[in-house]
Amino acid sequence: MSTKPEPTLINDLSVYVASAGAGKTHTLTGEYLRLALEANFKFRNIQAVTFTNKATTEMKERIIRELALLAHSPESSSFADMLLDYYPQLSIQDLGRRARRTLRSILLDYKSFRVRTIDAFFQEVLRGFARELGFSSSYRLNIEADQALSEAVTALLVDQDLGVGSSEVGQWLKRLASELSEQGRSVDLRRKILSLGRELHREGVQRLSSQSLLPSREELKNLDQELQERSRTIEEHIDLLCKGTLELVEQAGLEIAHFYQGPRGGLSPFIKWVQTRELTEPNSYFRAMLEDESKVVSGAGKKAGRAGEVLSLYHHSLRGAMQEYADHYLDYGTMLRSLQVARKHLGAYGLISDIDAKIKELHLNEHAILLADTASFIYRILQWSDAPFIYEKLGVKLEHIMIDEFQDTSSLQYENFKPLLEESLASGHSSLVVGDVKQSIYRWRNSDSSLLSHRIDQDFESYVRRITLGDNWRSARQIVAFNNALYPLLSRRFSQIFEAITRNTSIMRTALSSGAEQLVERLLEFSKSFERNYADVVQSIPPSREQEGQVVLHRCLDLGEPLDDEDAPLSEQEASAEWDDNLEDAELIAPLPTVLDQLPGVIVDLKERGYRASDIAILVRGHREANLVGQKLLEEGLLFVSAEALRLENAHSVRLILAAMEYITDSLSARSKRILLELYVQMAQMAGLQPRRLEREDFIEILYIGRQSLYEVISGLYAYFSDVLPESELPYQIKMLDMAQQMQRDRVADVQDFLEMWQEEGHKALVVLPPNEDALQLMTIHKSKGLGFEVVLLPFVDWSLLGAYPPMLWTSVDLEPFNRVEAIPMTYNSELLNTYFASYYLEESVDQALDALNLLYVATTRAKRELHLWAIDMEHSSPRVKNRLLQRLHGYEEVSPEGGRARGTGKTIQSYLNEALEQIPDSYHLLPLSSPIQHDQAPRCGHAPEREQEHLLELRSISSFDVQGRISILREGLDYFREDSPRRHGRVMHSVLSEIETEEDIASALEDALYKGWISERMLPPMHEELRALVNREDTARWFSSEQKILRELPIIAVEIEGSRRPDRIVIYADNTVEVIDYKFGVRRRAHHRQVEGYVALLEQMGYRAVRGYLWYVNEGAILSV
Repeated sequence: MSTKPEPTLINDLSVYVASAGAGKTHTLTGEYLRLALEANFKFRNIQAVTFTNKATTEMKERIIRELALLAHSPESSSFADMLLDYYPQLSIQDLGRRARRTLRSILLDYKSFRVRTIDAFFQEVLRGFARELGFSSSYRLNIEADQALSEAVTALLVDQDLGVGSSEVGQWLKRLASELSEQGRSVDLRRKILSLGRELHREGVQRLSSQSLLPSREELKNLDQELQERSRTIEEHIDLLCKGTLELVEQAGLEIAHFYQGPRGGLSPFIKWVQTRELTEPNSYFRAMLEDESKVVSGAGKKAGRAGEVLSLYHHSLRGAMQEYADHYLDYGTMLRSLQVARKHLGAYGLISDIDAKIKELHLNEHAILLADTASFIYRILQWSDAPFIYEKLGVKLEHIMIDEFQDTSSLQYENFKPLLEESLASGHSSLVVGDVKQSIYRWRNSDSSLLSHRIDQDFESYVRRITLGDNWRSARQIVAFNNALYPLLSRRFSQIFEAITRNTSIMRTALSSGAEQLVERLLEFSKSFERNYADVVQSIPPSREQEGQVVLHRCLDLGEPLDDEDAPLSEQEASAEWDDNLEDAELIAPLPTVLDQLPGVIVDLKERGYRASDIAILVRGHREANLVGQKLLEEGLLFVSAEALRLENAHSVRLILAAMEYITDSLSARSKRILLELYVQMAQMAGLQPRRLEREDFIEILYIGRQSLYEVISGLYAYFSDVLPESELPYQIKMLDMAQQMQRDRVADVQDFLEMWQEEGHKALVVLPPNEDALQLMTIHKSKGLGFEVVLLPFVDWSLLGAYPPMLWTSVDLEPFNRVEAIPMTYNSELLNTYFASYYLEESVDQALDALNLLYVATTRAKRELHLWAIDMEHSSPRVKNRLLQRLHGYEEVSPEGGRARGTGKTIQSYLNEALEQIPDSYHLLPLSSPIQHDQAPRCGHAPEREQEHLLELRSISSFDVQGRISILREGLDYFREDSPRRHGRVMHSVLSEIETEEDIASALEDALYKGWISERMLPPMHEELRALVNREDTARWFSSEQKILRELPIIAVEIEGSRRPDRIVIYADNTVEVIDYKFGVRRRAHHRQVEGYVALLEQMGYRAVRGYLWYVNEGAILSV
């Protein structure tokens, strides 16, 4: 098997296995160039497919850039040698000319440059077949699958409310509500129905839907009746056997205590069934009693002198009943449990079928199709057409197919590409796929890594040539060595675990009892997927890439997550007692460091050692962990960029405002008032304030605020509660205001509308901080795939081996009565282990564990220079924390024969990581507890370049202003966008003059104008000089003298006038004479005189004598007496 890129041979299908950092993009680019340079316009016959718009753009740019380099300086291209080897007849000059010709052709016919996302390619095919599929010429592509689903569910429920819906749908809804109630879960029917409807996004269900194989209501009703009848028949038979056996004991005048081991002995299965209707496997006492006559009578029976009667009953009838139970337990138990789990979701199945029908109905009426359905439509096309017909519709013959990230391809997508690949190979052309099964982390999006691991080899056996790219061009040698040592251990361990689970006697017997002996071998082979997928994990370092780095393992005492109620902090006495028993030197490690405690220090250390903030990526599993880290970074003032870090609903301030809004909409509810009170007290405590109860006046004010528009309500509530709101949550508050503003812009909305929107979708909103050229990068591991970073921090390596949210499995068993329908849905649960559906549970378990391992692999292979991981220090953790973590890390250890979970599968990925790390201590640097990285132990990478200091404007709280005032400010503020506007200058000068009483007030008045944003800093000196000149003029100085009484812009109210009058300046002299001055900055108007004359008349009516009026045209320097 090759270990480096090789040119694709004629008529072959090259499968490039590209581990992390192996140069996948480089290989794809080289292969594209080799094919495109074969002839002019050859690029039109090459179809390259990627999975994201970003990857498509990058690949196009890379191809164009390399063609340009080959065209102008071919000897500088890293592809020149490979291309000259493939085209030996060409000289370096010929290669340059051919590259120029190809580049020119692509740029002149760019639409034929066929590098597409897989969705874009399928849409192109679909458009060509619109007429054959019965679509109108004006069909619309709907990319919002969830929105379409929501509309369908709403229509379904509305039909029921109006009484025009199907009665069967009503029955399904009642049954679903009953199931939720029995499970003790919230009966939120709409949310549950939406969850069920998302099953329609699964490819297996899409196949059933597209082929009209989803069962009808009548078929489901008949199946339900059949399952019930069969269950009833088996239960009656077991009832007859168990009750009859115990009645024999009673009729003989004997007691259960007279038999071996009493109630927990040989008769316990009969007792268990009668009491709980639970069919249990015969225990060791049962088998001992059945096989050894000496084990029939208990000590109590012998002591009571009833041994003879016990043995007589045993030989006469009891032994036969026990033998019958032993012979039929497995058959009865397996069938009964299978019938029960099959019935459990038939109501949900019916709703899924009805939702599917409603979506189709709505799309038919709207002439729309879902983007998610394009693959299934093309699959239908391929059932009655062939590849040449597809090419005819596309208007081009595709000779070469190139598929990137092949491990992320779904089965349906692969089935659609297969005819194109077959046609390409049959026509004597080559194609290629690139991928890595170890990086398959999108199974929830229908990706199927088995396509790359073995299916493509089986389907194209005579054409496939596997090429492993074995060099790592991304990471330092220490990181590569760490991964080389870690993953063979982990993959071997996982294979051992699942092989042991598969060999479990109970599971084996269940599989064998269904007549599927070959199933066991298939499952055993499937359990080895870990070692098979990671067989090529070991990489080498190219000699030219020998850069230094390190892997650092940090130890902490807890993950830093919020404690559950049962994990509330211990009292001081309890904590002291527990620590005294376990640690003699507890004081050496107090206070307890958590991941979140250590993270900021590590970041600061990295920056001190020369890394830029943008070199550092913090990778997490999901939004919850991103939110925890994001909150900590905000608190520490560390800038970061994240697309998913800050979930709006997690902010304390948002919760408080939502509680206040709930109170506004239902002020009579004691519950809403209590919640608001409790949240306020909690936040006051967090803010370090003396907790106080909200008083009656507070609630009246909250209700008063609630009378305003939606935006005003939220901003008003933020202002009202500003004393308890943390400054670090300001981005959340702004995001909530943005949502309110957006909602008001789209439609008329009030507080109740906002709360309803919040329940449906608003709670999922994320705060996205603006990009910063030198900010930390915080993202999920899924988003990091394909990227590389100088430093990677992995603070939470604690995701479960098996998914936290059990998926729905679509099962099919060729056994009556289960084969009456194509597939039966059931929840992934360990109870399936002892049913005919055990294989589905085991395969899903292996797939989930592979997902967990692959996620770790993707995370640990992103780093170029440094990789930092955190592990819990169990030795020094307090007993309370230790007990909680042990439960999380080690989960359940045993599997009960009756269907408990499988041994070991309850652990988190970190527990297995810890086990493996103990075996490879030389591959990483272990830091002591709470210790920062030692500078002399860390690699130096130089200092970041000097950059101009950024001046950031900090907003610490949200203020609320009167609406009329806000509108007025906006209206008047439009001119402020032009600093050189005369009108603007006049208004600013007028406002500043109104703040000046004497010359000493000029500086403070200008500072106030600067603060309000009226003027810029560069305007301060000239304006200061201008104002000093104005107030010191010979004819104005008396108006700004401290010897006079100055009144500035005070209103004059009189009976005969409407409203008030407000002169700019009134100067009252010691002799009671008065001068009234009005500033003007525009052109002279006659109305100005009348205005000042009115001021004079009003002052005279107030009793002032000798009132003189003046108009001061400031820009002209003219003062007119009125």
